Amino acid sequence: MYRVIIVEDDPMVRAINQQYVQAHGEFSIAGSFHNGEAALAWLEQNPADLVILDYYMPVMDGLEFLKKLAAVTPRPGVIVVSAANEGGTVRRMLELGVTDYLVKPFEYERFERALARFCSQRRQLEQMGGQAGLHQQQIDRLLARSQTQEPTLKKGLQKRTLDKIREYMCAHAGEAHTSEEISEAVGLSRVTVGRYVNHLVETGVLHSTVDYQTGGRPSMLYQYIPAE
Repeated sequence: MYRVIIVEDDPMVRAINQQYVQAHGEFSIAGSFHNGEAALAWLEQNPADLVILDYYMPVMDGLEFLKKLAAVTPRPGVIVVSAANEGGTVRRMLELGVTDYLVKPFEYERFERALARFCSQRRQLEQMGGQAGLHQQQIDRLLARSQTQEPTLKKGLQKRTLDKIREYMCAHAGEAHTSEEISEAVGLSRVTVGRYVNHLVETGVLHSTVDYQTGGRPSMLYQYIPAE
């Protein structure tokens, strides 16, 4: 489970962010702070995987926080959640390595997508961590998953549902699953799962094979295999 701290001076927004984070299921709230200075002091003594960061705050704003966060080891990922949408501000924050940038007000689905993207990239990094050398394909896949721009989905497909299935398959990398098994695991109908896994196969995220050892009608198996 990933440890998260929230840095936000508005108590109501801080509570909403905390609720959103806890609803995802893969995160735990390790701390909550009303300004960047207090958060940095805590991070110097405690590890965190992710920071949910506002920009406009007293004592130390989000930009100054990010500049000083570079000295923290290990450095957590950062998702900015702010009303600051000026081009120059957004550019400077992105240049300092934020994982994602959400402009208030936003929908929960967008927040959830940011968390899912963080989980996906973090798993990729963890899988690659023990390898002596990385191939270009592995690096390209990691960079592709870190992009904030998502490819256009086919008509009728929903990003939230796609992320749910993709996250499940990534969490079980190397394991082959039928659409029925995926359906039971993620709580969606087999027909729905079939449409989404076909899309993931077409986009190169999943590999598909035919299982002839069923004793009856052959079935399709799907798996996520990290590039080697």
